[in-house]
Amino acid sequence: MAVRKIPVLTEIQKKEFSNFKEPIYIRVKKFDHQKYLADLMIFLEKVLRQMKIFSLKIENILSKWIEVLRNKSRNIRGKIRRIKIKEVEKNKLLEEKTEESPIAMLKEPTEEEKKWIEIIAKSPKNVTAYKELGMLYYRQYNLKDAKECFKMAIKLGSKDKKIREILKEIREKKV
Repeated sequence: MAVRKIPVLTEIQKKEFSNFKEPIYIRVKKFDHQKYLADLMIFLEKVLRQMKIFSLKIENILSKWIEVLRNKSRNIRGKIRRIKIKEVEKNKLLEEKTEESPIAMLKEPTEEEKKWIEIIAKSPKNVTAYKELGMLYYRQYNLKDAKECFKMAIKLGSKDKKIREILKEIREKKV
């Protein structure tokens, strides 16, 4: 069978290779474009539709990312605003406390303060007395004396976490 087809194959090969001797631009000019123009337009339309769908999907994803980022930035701005408001309120309260109490009143110890000082005088290693006196000073915004009382309570062996937190806060204020 192969022997019978050899002459036919040689003719086909001669015809096919004869086309390659012509330059490409001549072969393109001879090519009948009108036959394939409709198919080409259909193909291009499909490609453009797929590109449009792809770009819409990307736009949808980007919109979601933008919304997430917008919400996160709003939350962060809200937290910062709340922190600033708390600081302002705290400063106002501190100013009001110092303005309300006259200097003469600050020099005279309160009854509760006297009580704790007497207990410390009788028993200088009383940790509870130092803690309570420190808390009293802290509530009165007398941070310097509160710091000293808390230091002494810790030195005497207090394991109270709240005192350590308050002492850390006082140290951050550099009192």
